Amino acid sequence: MAIGAMQRFPNVTEQRFAVLQRRALDFGLTLKTESGTTSQRGFTVYWKYDPAGKALEIQCLNKPFLVPWGAVDKKIATWVDQ
Repeated sequence: MAIGAMQRFPNVTEQRFAVLQRRALDFGLTLKTESGTTSQRGFTVYWKYDPAGKALEIQCLNKPFLVPWGAVDKKIATWVDQ
C-alpha cells in the first residue's frame, strides 16, 4: 500500500498552527491535539506539531483510489504555505 510523502514544515509558530487547525475544519478534518490521525471522506491524515521546534509534519496515509498521491501532497503543501 502506498502512502503520501511525509512533509515537514519549519517555522510554524503556535499561532500559525492554531490557524491551520481552524482551516483544517474546511476539509472536515479535526486537528485537536499536537499529534494524531484524523479521517474524513476517504482521507486519513497523520500530523505531528512540535511547538518548541516550531515544526509541523503532515502525511496522508490513505486516500480515495481515483485521487493521485501527487495531488494530495500538493494540496497539503499549498494548505500549509498559504
